[in-house]
Amino acid sequence: MTPPEILPLLGTVPDAELARRFGLNRCTVRYWRRERGIDACPGARGVKPQERPYDADLGRRSDADIAREYGVTRAAVSERRRRRGIAAYGG
Repeated sequence: MTPPEILPLLGTVPDAELARRFGLNRCTVRYWRRERGIDACPGARGVKPQERPYDADLGRRSDADIAREYGVTRAAVSERRRRRGIAAYGG
């Protein structure tokens, strides 16, 4: 189970830094981040935000529909949409 104090930091701080801060294995932090569909911190070792196949659908369809179609969690879709400043689908 992911400690709640780490959740808001996933993807905003390099995985290695979070691991050092909380005395964890870097692979564990990376697993938690990927499990939620969160990209790595853009400044971490030259990591650039990755495109997701559903990015074009964000805000144009409900998060639940997108999640179901692409086999990811609704929370991952919602988080990705929010991080990009896209309003939820209102249809």
